Amino acid sequence: MIKNFLNEYFNYSKQENRGIIVLIILIIIIFFIPFFIKKQITRQKQTNDYSEFAQKVEKIVGKQSESSHSVVNKIGARTKKVEYFCFDPNTVSKLELKKMGFTEKQTLILINYRKNGGIFKKKSDLKKIYGITDELYSEVETYITIKKDKTKKLNIENKKRETVKPVKLSIEINTADTTELMKLSGIGEVFSKRIVNYRDFLGGFFDKTQLLEVYGIKKETYEKIKDNIFVDTTDIKKININKADFKTIAKHPYLSYADTKRIIKFREISGNFTNVSQLKTNNLVDLDTYNKIRHYIVTE
Repeated sequence: MIKNFLNEYFNYSKQENRGIIVLIILIIIIFFIPFFIKKQITRQKQTNDYSEFAQKVEKIVGKQSESSHSVVNKIGARTKKVEYFCFDPNTVSKLELKKMGFTEKQTLILINYRKNGGIFKKKSDLKKIYGITDELYSEVETYITIKKDKTKKLNIENKKRETVKPVKLSIEINTADTTELMKLSGIGEVFSKRIVNYRDFLGGFFDKTQLLEVYGIKKETYEKIKDNIFVDTTDIKKININKADFKTIAKHPYLSYADTKRIIKFREISGNFTNVSQLKTNNLVDLDTYNKIRHYIVTE
C-alpha cells in the first residue's frame, strides 16, 4: 500500500526528470554566484592596492638613486684635488701644470709654444695659449711669477738663432765621398752613390755640369747645388791612346765602339798620335765627343 502511494506521488516522466535536473543546476549556480562575485571584488582590490604600493616604492627608489648620484658626484668633486703654487710659465713642468688643474691638451699646447721659441713676458701672455679659459686664468693669475732674467736670456737666444746664417757649402765633387755629397740639397743616399760611381767610370769630372749626366739628376736639382760645388781637375785619370788596348779605350763612356775602332785603325796605319787634336783633324770622333774626351786622353 505504501509502495503504491510512493509510486503514485514520486513517479515522473522523462521530461519531468530533465526539468528537475535543470532546476537543481540553476539552484546550485544561484547559490555560488555571490561567493564568486565577492572573490573577484577582493582580488581587484588587492590588485589596485598593489599597483599603488608599487608606484610609491618606485618613487622612493628614484629619490634614493638621485640622492646617491648627487652624493657620488660630490665625493668625486672632493677627491679631485687642485694644488696652487707660484710658477713661471717659461719653466713650469708638465706635472706642475697638471697639479694646478691644467688639462692634458692645455699642458701640451703650452709646452709646444715654449719649444717653438715662445716666451711669456707678462702674466696676461698666458691667455694667448689656445684653450686657457678665463676661469682657469683667474684661478692661477696670482701665482704667476715671471723672472725677468730668464726672459732676457730667452730673448738673446732667440735673436742669436735669427742672426746665425747657414754656412755655405763648398764641396769638391772629384774627392767628396757619399757622406759629403749628401749634405747638398736634393742629393740623398741614392744620388750620392750614383755620382761617385759615374765619377769613377769617367775618371773624374772636368766640369760640374757633368752632374746632369748622372741618371736621375734633373736641372732643377743641379740649379740648387751648383753654387755649393766646384771641380779640381788635377787628379783626373787619363788614357794614353798610344798604349791602351781596344778594351780600355772602348770602356770610356764618351767613346763608342766605332770611335774606338777608328782610333786603333789610325794608330796601326799612321803610327802613334803626336797630339790629342788629331782625333778631330782626322775625323776619328765628332766635335761634341772630342770636346769631352780630350780631357781624358793623352799621347805620351
